[in-house]
Amino acid sequence: MSAVPDNIVQFKLPAKKPRIYLKEAMPDQRKISVMPIKALTDPTLTDGSIRTLGVLCSYCNRAGITWVSQARLAKDLNISRQAITNQIMRLRAAGYVE
Repeated sequence: MSAVPDNIVQFKLPAKKPRIYLKEAMPDQRKISVMPIKALTDPTLTDGSIRTLGVLCSYCNRAGITWVSQARLAKDLNISRQAITNQIMRLRAAGYVE
């Protein structure tokens, strides 16, 4: 005799498997990037640093906050993630990134 306790709810699994639809990725809708003009004339920054700052700023919201990964930045710029790390360290030292 198998008695089921009162505090357990009985349920049945659905007969069919749930349908999973793969969606295509949304197209990139970024058209502009707002970045400090001081960075363009800063002699301590390299061209790579300015390009990194531009792409980083393109992912920022209106408050200037972003959660973009270094891997994504590296993919966008077609460079290694380690190169992105070096550029962000340079930008942080110059005061453009916190």
